[in-house]
Amino acid sequence: KKYDSCALFTKEDAEAVLGMTVNDPQRDGTSTKDQAVIVSSCTYATNAEKPSDMKVAYLLIRKARDSAEASRVFDEARRLSKSLSGVDPVDVQDLGERAYWAGGALTQLNVVKDDVWLVVNIRDTKSKSLQQQATEAVRRALD
Repeated sequence: KKYDSCALFTKEDAEAVLGMTVNDPQRDGTSTKDQAVIVSSCTYATNAEKPSDMKVAYLLIRKARDSAEASRVFDEARRLSKSLSGVDPVDVQDLGERAYWAGGALTQLNVVKDDVWLVVNIRDTKSKSLQQQATEAVRRALD
């Protein structure tokens, strides 16, 4: 099964989440020899005069061999979350099979569903609702 993060989280989705026009996506991915995508990322950014005013929405999808491996990767990321973000991770209900918000220095939402791990990062220095924006982005990608 192939995963294209830009197809799951479109430019229109990013504009709805960030509340303004974004540039075309920047794509990245890693494939196996049969071209099945196992890691796919998609980044949307706004134009801004100052870098600090730029808003960014980023989705990374990592496909595991199976749901057990996806859960292990998710659990390891959650375990390391506080050391990377500076704050305790916060569990998020009703999103995928399990989800947590890593605030602080990371501002990212991590979700595991079946054999995939999704990471959404929202960068917006003026936003007071980064977790809400990230949740909306994941819901759009999962739909």
